[in-house]
Amino acid sequence: MSSSGIEKPPSRGRRAAGSGTRERILAAARAEFAERGYLAASVRAIARRAGVDPGLVRHYFGAKSDLFAAASGIPAQPERLVSAVLRVPQEQRGEHLVRAFFTVWDNPEGRQRLRALVGSFATQPAELARFREFLLQEILGRVVAAAGGRDQGMRAALAASQMFGLAGVRLMLEAEPLASADVEEIVGWVGPTIQRYLDPPEG
Repeated sequence: MSSSGIEKPPSRGRRAAGSGTRERILAAARAEFAERGYLAASVRAIARRAGVDPGLVRHYFGAKSDLFAAASGIPAQPERLVSAVLRVPQEQRGEHLVRAFFTVWDNPEGRQRLRALVGSFATQPAELARFREFLLQEILGRVVAAAGGRDQGMRAALAASQMFGLAGVRLMLEAEPLASADVEEIVGWVGPTIQRYLDPPEG
C-alpha cells in the first residue's frame, strides 16, 4: 500500500526478466517470423509481442539471425559463424564456410535437426520460405556481398546448392565414400567450388 493507505494497481507495460522470459521471447519470435517472414520481422516487433524491452531480446539471443536459429531449432549461432568467415582472407572463405557448415550439421544433433527441417519443407511452405530468406540473404548473401561484384543473388544461390547437395548426399543419403570421408578431405574438394561463387566474377 501507499502512505495514504490506498493500494496501488500493478504497473503495466513491458515485463521484466524472470522465469519464462526466454520461452516467451521464443514463442513471440516464432509467431512473428510465421506472420511476417524472416526479413520483415524485427527484434522490436518480437519484443513488443513478448511484452519485453528489445534490449532483453538481444541479451538472451543476440542478433536477429541467432534468435531465428533458436526459434527454428537450428543448432548454430549464425552471427558468430558469418563474422568468423568474414574475418579470414577472401581467398580462404570458401574452405572456411564448408568447415563451418560441418561444425553445425555433421554431428548427431545436427543430422537429426536437418532431417526434421528438410522434412517440414514439404508440408509447411511458409517455413521453407523463411529458411530460404534466412540462408540466402542473412548467411550466404552477406558473405557474397562482402566480396562485392555482380550477380550476387545467383552466386549465393549456387553456393547454397552446393551446400545442400553436400548435406543431402553425406548426411541424409549417407552415400559412400562421401559419408565417411574426413572433413578436411571434403573441404579440399568442395572449398574451391564454393570459393568460385564467393569471389567477384571477372570482367
